[in-house]
Amino acid sequence: MSLRFCKSVILLTALIAVAGILLVGTAPSAMAQTASQGTLAGTVSDQQGAVIPGAEIRIQNTATGSFVGTMSNADGRYIIPNVQPGTYDVTIKKAGSPPLVTGGR
Repeated sequence: MSLRFCKSVILLTALIAVAGILLVGTAPSAMAQTASQGTLAGTVSDQQGAVIPGAEIRIQNTATGSFVGTMSNADGRYIIPNVQPGTYDVTIKKAGSPPLVTGGR
């Protein structure tokens, strides 16, 4: 083997090693993260499938007692963002009526 060939192999090996280090070092930090929140979304409807606008949706964390609520829109849809992991009781009711749904976990 010639000296020139050995230098080329060493240089190529060094370049591959540096490229590998740069690729690993610049990997997105999000790859190591896990989801810590979720979103609860749905549509409130009766037994015949008719949507129920203006229904109150309330979720309560059974461990902490904290709760979040929202109202269904004109299409019966609702969304509760930023829900922490845990066990929840869910209550859905229309103003002036008994709860439509109570339960969860």
